[in-house]
Amino acid sequence: MARTNTIQVLRASAWDTSENPGANTLSEGEFAWNNKGVLATTAAAYTGVLWMGRKVHSTGTTENVQIYPPTFETLAHDTDATVFSSVHTKTLTIGASGTTVKILGNLTVEGATTAVETTNLDITDKLIELGKGTDTTANADGTGLFFAPTGVGETGGYFKYVHGNTAWTSDINITAPNLTPISGTAGGVMADADAVKFASISTGAEVNVQSDWDQTTTTDDAYIANKPTVAYESAISEITATAGGLMSNADAVKFASISTGAEVNIKSDWNQSTTTADDYIVNKPTVAYTQAISEITATAGGLMSNADAVKFASVSTGAEVNIQSDWDQTTDTADDYIANKPTVAYESVIAEITATAGGLLSNGDAVKFASISTDADVNEVTLTGTETLTNKTIDCGTF
Repeated sequence: MARTNTIQVLRASAWDTSENPGANTLSEGEFAWNNKGVLATTAAAYTGVLWMGRKVHSTGTTENVQIYPPTFETLAHDTDATVFSSVHTKTLTIGASGTTVKILGNLTVEGATTAVETTNLDITDKLIELGKGTDTTANADGTGLFFAPTGVGETGGYFKYVHGNTAWTSDINITAPNLTPISGTAGGVMADADAVKFASISTGAEVNVQSDWDQTTTTDDAYIANKPTVAYESAISEITATAGGLMSNADAVKFASISTGAEVNIKSDWNQSTTTADDYIVNKPTVAYTQAISEITATAGGLMSNADAVKFASVSTGAEVNIQSDWDQTTDTADDYIANKPTVAYESVIAEITATAGGLLSNGDAVKFASISTDADVNEVTLTGTETLTNKTIDCGTF
């Protein structure tokens, strides 16, 4: 039989007396089945074994697949069948590399381990159930996913349900940047700052309440433990010079500024020789003058008076007695030398200007000159007809 896309299963009658008739029973590519001549209608009546064989090539041996009860005929009537029982250790391989195996019905796998060796696993279902058949959430403890790298030093990680916390738990960090953070009005993911704050809050912490002096219930939050007995229940007046009381703020500041062991100041005594006495002068110098020294005068030395000290402080370093400058002094290092002396055109006195001779302008003429406008002319009056002049003086000259 030539190879086609259709598999034809034949009854190998020569197998009635032999479970495996050998390589020459089938042609290349044929499949056949045999139940050793027994046609059982029930599993209890079947004592033989159903064999299925395939001739893989013309010179090779027949490959056999052993199928346990019920019989091949029963398989055609949709009755359950078992391929390989627990007493066999062979592997059933379906399909070949690069081909597709399609199972149209439901697939139930009841082995201890199901291994899927694939690069990508595509699942159409939107919901995956883990721990199916678990009766309580306590028994579902540990349900989840994990990965276990085989490399040296690799630890892997998990994401599973921990019943003790009633929560999904991961042993590695989970990053979810787009989750909505919790706010004062809506729940969400706790922000980093809130997590730090939360970690600082003790277990069982409550909102603080005001203490109540009159609260007697010891379990009440406002109860004051170890409350002292107060002698004064009314206001105590501040201390005064004539009556005791509470220290005022001003007095407290003053008191804080006073050194420990402070005493009332007393006058020092030059003649006190007892070193422990309060008026003793420590490190007293040896004084050459034991009587008063008179102030300095124009004729006798002595101490400088306050007035002289002020005058002395106002005198510049290197100051000398002022002297008159000399126009004729030519020695530039002399004190009476005039520096930057100008060249004078007139060395004799210049007389004041007159009506007949030029000279310096007098003060009176300078005032008059300042009152004359620029470009001023001599006023002229022309009389025509009859003119009336009031308070005018006219020099008519000689007629």
